[in-house]
Amino acid sequence: MILGIYGRQDSGKTKLVEALVGELSKEFRVATVKHVSEAGWSIDAEGKDTWRHAMAGASPVVAAGENETSYIFKPAQALSEVFARLDADIILVEGFKDSCIPKVAVGDIPETPGTVMRFTGDPAPVLAYVRKEAAAERKASSLNTGVSVTVGDEEIPLTKFPAEVVKGVVEGLVSSLKGGKAEGEIVVRIARAGQAKSR
Repeated sequence: MILGIYGRQDSGKTKLVEALVGELSKEFRVATVKHVSEAGWSIDAEGKDTWRHAMAGASPVVAAGENETSYIFKPAQALSEVFARLDADIILVEGFKDSCIPKVAVGDIPETPGTVMRFTGDPAPVLAYVRKEAAAERKASSLNTGVSVTVGDEEIPLTKFPAEVVKGVVEGLVSSLKGGKAEGEIVVRIARAGQAKSR
């Protein structure tokens, strides 16, 4: 589920994003994307080793440290490419008011196409909208991947990336086994510790 948050400078966009992330991350995997409008802005710095790697032609360049890992892609990617790289249930986008994604207007800014509501100071209606859309998307994604995981009697919803990982691993393993080339559905059952039944 992708939702944009847009408004004028100092209108409260970031505070709304913080409030949404604080609540939604208790239930969903949440990623954020922040539009940076300063011309020539870079998270990297000329002369740094990562900058030199990029100038030599590497993309992405990964800076891996004790506190964080940063991926630097050059040239800049389109928003759709950014979304494709994020494995999250919810992506909140601050800025990009002219993008075609569903958006929430903050403050007195004129509404742009795709605006689903205006933030009036209470995050509750925005949270309700996001929860509803994310839950529907999660269910649809689980149904459309062709992969399901059930623990006990409860089906665990899978988004596209985990579903593809499960499918790839299981199909790869099965294809290497005798009889694994046969057509049809693949069913794998794993008894948890203490639940194995003797035959």
